[in-house]
Amino acid sequence: MGKECNAYAHYWEDQGESPIQWPGVAMNHVSGNVYSIEIDKKYNKIIFSENGGSKTGDLDIPGDGYIYNKNSGNWSPYGEQPTQHETGSSDFSDPDTLFVCDDGNWGSVYVHYWGSQETQWPGAQMNKVGTYEGSDLYSLKLPSGLSGIVINIGSNAQQSSDLTMPGAYKIFKTSSKSFVDVNQ
Repeated sequence: MGKECNAYAHYWEDQGESPIQWPGVAMNHVSGNVYSIEIDKKYNKIIFSENGGSKTGDLDIPGDGYIYNKNSGNWSPYGEQPTQHETGSSDFSDPDTLFVCDDGNWGSVYVHYWGSQETQWPGAQMNKVGTYEGSDLYSLKLPSGLSGIVINIGSNAQQSSDLTMPGAYKIFKTSSKSFVDVNQ
């Protein structure tokens, strides 16, 4: 969904009629490829589209504070405005932002987390933000107070062991499945 605000949401109540005509209402551009919409809590179904063109299937709305990733087809907790990391920065000083260098060529990177908030397996898909040492670099701002994380490929095929957030200036490398210090 492009920044020209072609992102639309069509919502309704299960077993009920939609209060709006197809293709729905234009969503608000937040940042990058992130759009938002506020709807009454009684509505529990939604379709996202590009002004009625390319669209998702009928989706169940999981509740307030979630973001839908159209690439993975998954919902995950959102809770915060996108950070610069999600729009292309590589500032490794934020201890709540997870960075992953895909030097093992996983191709897609997810993080399942639990503690103060929790995701459903395989977790939230991470955002590609650039490169690090010639490999794709991914990042995602995570909630504070997590008990653990598992970094994975979107399935059980490739994944880390149970880990804790490493703090600032650390990066997870998919080839070794471990954290290393960032080259400063």
